[in-house]
Amino acid sequence: MRYFFFAERKSLTLFFSGGWFSAVSLPFFGGLFLFFLRSVLIPSLFYLSVVFPPPRRVQIILARKLARFFWRSNLEPLARDIVYKPRYSGGMNLPDLRFVLHLYFVVMHLHLFFFDKSRAGCFVRYNLGFVLRSLSMWSPSNVSPFAFTPPACYVFVKKFLLDRQMCSLDPIAWKSFKVVFSFVSSSFPVSTLPSMAVERSRAAWSAMSHPRLLGLHRDLHWRAAHEVLPTRRALHRRSLTPSPACPREGCSAEEYAAHVFWDCPFATAVWRRSLPCLHHHLQEEQLTYRLVMHASGMGPWQPEQWRVIWCIVSSVKGALWDARNILVLRREVLRPVAVWRMACKAVGDYYHQDIRRKGLQWATSVWLFDPP
Repeated sequence: MRYFFFAERKSLTLFFSGGWFSAVSLPFFGGLFLFFLRSVLIPSLFYLSVVFPPPRRVQIILARKLARFFWRSNLEPLARDIVYKPRYSGGMNLPDLRFVLHLYFVVMHLHLFFFDKSRAGCFVRYNLGFVLRSLSMWSPSNVSPFAFTPPACYVFVKKFLLDRQMCSLDPIAWKSFKVVFSFVSSSFPVSTLPSMAVERSRAAWSAMSHPRLLGLHRDLHWRAAHEVLPTRRALHRRSLTPSPACPREGCSAEEYAAHVFWDCPFATAVWRRSLPCLHHHLQEEQLTYRLVMHASGMGPWQPEQWRVIWCIVSSVKGALWDARNILVLRREVLRPVAVWRMACKAVGDYYHQDIRRKGLQWATSVWLFDPP
């Protein structure tokens, strides 16, 4: 056991010393980081959590490194509690290792408490009995001794159960870690979108993270909805650019996500170019701000028809963002027709994806046109 802790300490020192793993933006080092995290660090921490909660200092450092890897920066535009949420609740489903390790410890010991009849179960019942009795999760009998002063690690169990509102959970659920984890994940509050109720916000987040969308488009929708794209207004708030104005010539309005994708005259010209493809599925007046920015307005469309519309909208938004970055970083001005051609490439990828899935005849019947 001494060798195990010594080896773990060396691994953590190597991992958190910076330098070598600081280049996480490169694909090779990013893959190496994930391989080390999945194959070495997380299994070791899970093994450690069987006995007692992992050290708080290690959890804090690990959470900070994961956030830095996710944002590719030391700046975190959003609170971690939002990023840890499931995608249908407005998050990115980033693993909260602190919570997972604590939950693993609690589930392991409550499983021993309720179902194990060996010496380990008797030991856990003796030390944890007073905690569960105070939470009305267990009624002791006259022949079941328990300690009135539980160890510190079991006092932590009481705080964890109260904070997560898990005291009313059926004892049978503690047999499976997956069941308890799904129960806790479903209790995350939904991040509501502007002027939208909770249920409509949940449907909008689900549409933004549709499994048939490209990963790049899913991330773009999520960042735009949370206003964490590196627009001029967001950079100006952090004193990283002298002006929040739109970089396009002739447009003096502030640049934010909705301006890039809808309000800017350049965006209006690009959307006008997309109407010949969209008119097979919707009318011009149905192409609204809420549809483009928040995927709202599924109304009269069938699910497959709605997916085609959303794929086209996502492709146009991706092309608009690429054109904006080309303007800012390369000082190259693209015409609306060039941006629409960029969007057509992504639309063609979606179309051929459907052909590979169910054949040319089915794809043609759903799309109602051949993408340019």
